[in-house]
Amino acid sequence: KIVIMVQKEVGLRFMAQPKSKDYGYFTLVLKYFFDIQKVCMVSKKDFYPVPKVESMVLAFTPRIDRPNWDFSKYREFLKVCFRQKRKTLRNNLKDYDWSIIAPILKSNNYSEAVRAEELDEKTLGEIFTKTFKD
Repeated sequence: KIVIMVQKEVGLRFMAQPKSKDYGYFTLVLKYFFDIQKVCMVSKKDFYPVPKVESMVLAFTPRIDRPNWDFSKYREFLKVCFRQKRKTLRNNLKDYDWSIIAPILKSNNYSEAVRAEELDEKTLGEIFTKTFKD
């Protein structure tokens, strides 16, 4: 287990959930390797001199159920998905076979106009395993 203290905004990004502004590529890379838990908040008033930011203590526990995927390929896939965050997944994955992706989205109750930031880790993993191209 790794326990660290980071700026509150960084911690929120590490633990972000789908459909939040902080959720993205980096969140999913961390979640591939770790279960991340907030331990506590640390007030800026607990330091001298007083910084301008609040802090958060996080615990990173290695995942025992980590997917058995080629991480470098998964990382590249995530980069493509989140390349342009405000574009739809379909636009970002234009080089992928949409006839494979569309049914995955539908079976997970997502629209074909979904953005990557709206998809949960499970759905992105399913798309990756069924479509990734070298």
